[in-house]
Amino acid sequence: SAASDVYKRQVHNSVANIISFDNEYATALDIALGQAQQNIVVENENTAKKCIEHLKKSNKGRVTFLPLNNIKAKVISSDVYSTLLKEEGFINIAENLVSVESNYKNIVSHLLGLVIIVDNMDNANRIARKINFRSRIITLDGQVINSGGSITGGAINKNNNNLFLSVYLFCNFALLKK
Repeated sequence: SAASDVYKRQVHNSVANIISFDNEYATALDIALGQAQQNIVVENENTAKKCIEHLKKSNKGRVTFLPLNNIKAKVISSDVYSTLLKEEGFINIAENLVSVESNYKNIVSHLLGLVIIVDNMDNANRIARKINFRSRIITLDGQVINSGGSITGGAINKNNNNLFLSVYLFCNFALLKK
């Protein structure tokens, strides 16, 4: 129907389906995007509102929508960027490692414009200190130094979508046994 055609044009795609990147960056970018890969790009906030109403009515769960007209690009500060360019191990800003159609540039920039990709943890630690823990840094193998200085890492289980829950339970059981 004409109505469903309009709807299809209004609901674009998931973030995962609008981007592509080289395999060597797959782990880092997968970690950088996390759950945002499932976010849905829509034409505007009105479309998001309609989709949310539908999800509520059908009790189908929650989704984050990215209305194209709302989402603003995020740009790393020039002083941080000029520091990065001089640092051993700096690869790029995550956004620059992703190919995307021009109409979706702001979406990618919003999600990845402040994320720094580096080669390894030693360089990540040094760079994080140099930029005063102002940005999230991710290594090629997916370890993370979050802005503020906390560190996230470990083995990455590709098949486990609910890594949070398994880690949470694992940690709680470990504590209970003590």
